[in-house]
Amino acid sequence: MERKDKTDIKKEILKKYKEVKVGKKEKVDKTRKEYEYAPEGWMTKKPIAEILGVSIKYLNERIKVLLEKNPEWARNYSIPRGHIIKHYSPEMIEALRIEAESAKEAPDGWMTINSLSNSLGVNTRVINKIINKFRVNNPKWFKKFKTSTGHLWIHISPELIEIVKEDINSREKAPEGWMTENALKEKLSIHHRTVGAIANKFRESNPEWFREFWTETGNVWEYISPALVEIISKELGSVEFAPDGWLTVNRLAKKIGSGAITVRRRAEKYRAINPDWFIKYKIVVKGTKSGRIEEHLSPELQEKIKEELGK
Repeated sequence: MERKDKTDIKKEILKKYKEVKVGKKEKVDKTRKEYEYAPEGWMTKKPIAEILGVSIKYLNERIKVLLEKNPEWARNYSIPRGHIIKHYSPEMIEALRIEAESAKEAPDGWMTINSLSNSLGVNTRVINKIINKFRVNNPKWFKKFKTSTGHLWIHISPELIEIVKEDINSREKAPEGWMTENALKEKLSIHHRTVGAIANKFRESNPEWFREFWTETGNVWEYISPALVEIISKELGSVEFAPDGWLTVNRLAKKIGSGAITVRRRAEKYRAINPDWFIKYKIVVKGTKSGRIEEHLSPELQEKIKEELGK
């Protein structure tokens, strides 16, 4: 069998690649030719939403309902840039216009989530968390009405607004000494994941050390108790930065050009007989001013590993 040199092989590969590329382009061009440009009056969702003054979310809901009875009101057409996009017929647009214009303004007491958020000075995330519990069993508390700008938005009923207010008023601000994990992280200059890892060890045994309270910005966040703050502060506050020569497994692996798993496996053989070769130190997290606690390997252990790996 005649052996081909590398140049011939490269030429064959390039030829096949060009054939595949041309084939794909022809297939795309053929697909585009199968679709015409939209007839006059047919439109895509974005301009319909802008003309009618409704949200895309509302439009999607109404289009879905109308297409169940009139599937021919939606068709794929090409646009000037060559993409194929779904367009909607003048009949669909007219039906949507009639619905939008017949929508009523909100009765007294009904409010949008954003309006309620501004009124109470509470983040919309908090309000949504409260009201979402009632969407299935009390759908009548959620209705679409026109806003003062003529747009259609979900409004919530006076009954639900009262429930939201009661829920919010029943919540407390954090007592003195309670802190969020982020606040404690800033105080100790430690990465938040390190703080969270220690805190989570007490979640099951001491659930009373974790409570939700209001923040200054109107959000609800989890706080940890002074007792847990003290435990974490003592554990992390006493941790120093690594002395010269001590490295983490990942940094040693990178330094000697070996895999981290290989380095770790070699190190583990010495843990039982030389536990003092494994010590946790603080390292600076790149791009931040905070630190993270990671196990480091002593210079003696590093030498052992390098000898075994022939580095």
